[in-house]
Amino acid sequence: MTKYGILFSIFLIFLYGVSCTKYSVDNYHYIDTKALTIENIKTDLNIIHIKADSFLLDSMMRRPADTIEIDAQFSYYSQQKNIIKNKSIEIKIKGTSTVFYPLKSLKVKFKKKLNNLISPVLQVDEILPFHNLDMLKKISLRNSGNDFYGTFIKDISFTDMAIQLGLDLELSYHQPVHVFLNSSYYGLLNIRTEKDDNSLGKLLNVDNDDVNILKISHAGDEQEILEFGSGDEQVIDGLIEAVRSGNSEFLLENIDLNCFADYIIFEDLIGNSDWPYNNVELYNVGPNGKFRFFLYDLDFAASNDKHFVNESSYNGFLKQLYDVLKSDAGFLDILITRQLEIYNAAAPELFESIVDKNASRIENEIPYNMSKYSVPRDNIAWYYEIERLLEQYETRHRNFGKHYKLR
Repeated sequence: MTKYGILFSIFLIFLYGVSCTKYSVDNYHYIDTKALTIENIKTDLNIIHIKADSFLLDSMMRRPADTIEIDAQFSYYSQQKNIIKNKSIEIKIKGTSTVFYPLKSLKVKFKKKLNNLISPVLQVDEILPFHNLDMLKKISLRNSGNDFYGTFIKDISFTDMAIQLGLDLELSYHQPVHVFLNSSYYGLLNIRTEKDDNSLGKLLNVDNDDVNILKISHAGDEQEILEFGSGDEQVIDGLIEAVRSGNSEFLLENIDLNCFADYIIFEDLIGNSDWPYNNVELYNVGPNGKFRFFLYDLDFAASNDKHFVNESSYNGFLKQLYDVLKSDAGFLDILITRQLEIYNAAAPELFESIVDKNASRIENEIPYNMSKYSVPRDNIAWYYEIERLLEQYETRHRNFGKHYKLR
C-alpha cells in the first residue's frame, strides 16, 4: 500500500472512531491567496487587517530574531462589517524558534486600551470566575506555536479543557481569525490574551502597577533562568529566597495552595514536556497577595506519555517549591483530592469533544493556509494529526491513572 493509501486508511478509521465529527474526505480546492481580499474571502471567521509602512514591515519580517517594534493601524471586521477602523497599535514578531516559521506570530499593543464590550474583538464561549475580558491592551496573533505543522488546535484545546474543568488558575483566552497585512492575505491565526503585568491587570481588574511577576524560561539542557517580570523586585526576591531556603511557613502563607495544586496536577496530567524548566509564570498582586500561576504554551503536551512530576529528574525552582509544600499534611490532602477529581473529570471523551469543536470551527478555513503555506499538506494529513492528538491524550490519561493508582 502506498503512503497515501496508509494515511487514507488511518483517516477512515478516524471517521468511524470520532462519531461526533463529520469531516469530508474530499481534498481541498486550491485557493489563489494572492487574489484574496477582505471583501471576497469566504469565511465565517472575523478578519483583522493591519496596515504598516511597507519598508518597516518587510524589514521586521526579514529579521524575526531581532526585537523590532513598529507602528501600525488595526482594523477589525465581523460578518463583513468594519467594527474597528485604523486603531493605532504597535506590532512585533513574537516567539523563539517559531519566529522562523513562514507564518509568524505577532504581538499587538493598542496605544489606547480597547473596550472589548463596545468593540468586541475577542469573544469566547466560557470564561473562568473572577476573570475579566472587558478591556484589552495587548493581544497576540499566534500561529499555534510548535503545533504549526500539526493540528493548529492543540494548545487552545488543552486550554479549553482547563476552562471546562473550572481550574483555579489564570490562562490565555483565544479566538481564530484571518489576518491581512497591507491588504495581502497573511494567514489563519488565533487571537490570544497576553500574560504581562498590563494584561494581567486587565484580566483581574486590578492596577497593573501592583502586579509582581516571576518567569522561568529554559537556558538549554533542561536548565532554567529565573527572570523578574515586573512590579516590586523585593517581593519576587522574597519568594525566591523562601523557596531556596525551604521556608515552609512563608510559602504556606504566601502561595495560593488551591491554585498551585490545580496548576501542577493539570500540567502533569497532560504531560507538558516543555515544562517546568520553561513556560512558567507566577505572580501576586501587591506586597501581600498570594502567589498564583498562569497556564500557557501547551503545544508540547501529550507528546511524552511516561513523564511524571513525582519521578522527574528536574530539580529546579518549581520542584523545590513543590517538595516544600508537599511536606505539609494540609496541602498534601488538597493535592490528593484534586488529583483524583481532575483525572476523573478530564476524561478522553471530554477532550475529544473540545478538539472536535475547535477543529470544526476552522475546517473550512484551514484550506487558506494550505494554499498559501502548504501547511497542512492536505485535509487527510490534518485529520491524521487530529486523530494522533486524541490517541496521545487517551494514552497519556490512561498512563497517568495507572502511575498514580487512580484507576
